[in-house]
Amino acid sequence: MCVDAEKVVSARLTDHMIANDLLDPMQSAYRAGQSTEMALLRVHNDIVASVDRGQGVFLVLLDLSAAFDTVDHDILLDFMRDFVGVDGTVLKLFQSYLCGRSQCVSIASVLSECSDLVYGVPQGSVLGPILFCIYTTALGAILRNYNIDYHIYADDTQLYCSFDLKSPLEAIGKIQSCISDIRSWMIKNKLKINDDKTEFLIITSSRANFSDDIQLRIGQESMVPSTACKSLGVMPDEHMKMDIQVKHVCRSVNFHLRNIRMIRDLLTPEATAQLVHSLITSRLDYCNSLLYGLPDVRTGPLQRVQNIAARLVT
Repeated sequence: MCVDAEKVVSARLTDHMIANDLLDPMQSAYRAGQSTEMALLRVHNDIVASVDRGQGVFLVLLDLSAAFDTVDHDILLDFMRDFVGVDGTVLKLFQSYLCGRSQCVSIASVLSECSDLVYGVPQGSVLGPILFCIYTTALGAILRNYNIDYHIYADDTQLYCSFDLKSPLEAIGKIQSCISDIRSWMIKNKLKINDDKTEFLIITSSRANFSDDIQLRIGQESMVPSTACKSLGVMPDEHMKMDIQVKHVCRSVNFHLRNIRMIRDLLTPEATAQLVHSLITSRLDYCNSLLYGLPDVRTGPLQRVQNIAARLVT
């Protein structure tokens, strides 16, 4: 199927799912008007609102193992027929698109033997990511059943739950039961959670008196909470001060500033500006709305590296 045909099929499939209210409202990937920044803003706002009410928040970032490569074609096609309402010739079109594919490896112009692809959706294609989102629709249903807040962006799943600082065990038990059901569903559907790469964060106010020794049990792993974690390129911390995120951005930007400074004499002002915008400004701009309301003492380092970049150009 050519790219133009994929775009038409993708648009018609999306229109069908919107018309029949089949899209998960908390799945933001590959949808018009949605972005990683909007997904992070939603989660950030919910967490900050809970902390402002004097509550704590458990945040869990689930890591899936090679998720796009393990999609079972038969399960996906059955789900599209029974849940999405795709049948007849249209279902055969998707079956033709998924099945009969093969791949090989090329090293120094030498090709390996071709292997049939009996699992997975084509990555880098138009339809592949959308089909994966359809395949994982049941994940949102499990989370809603436990009344746990969540947001999904492709295979990145953030689930979070507010709790009373005096009695956190009920919330942690609910999260563990929910993740246990998610694991069972994923095993049945040929997906897998990376237990050792899943991240766990307890977020409270910096003034809160909360020192309980809490661990999260996922499969065979007992996870102790981190002081910060990485979600869609942003690093929230245990008090949502965003200090670690600012330091991470400044470290990355300073690395590129040093490299540009070394070759500045060889560049025109226009070429320098293009490099600064692609390597510096893009990093400063990404999800900077999450920094809204922070005091100048926290955002000051970002302003300083931006000033350095401006001087480098001029």
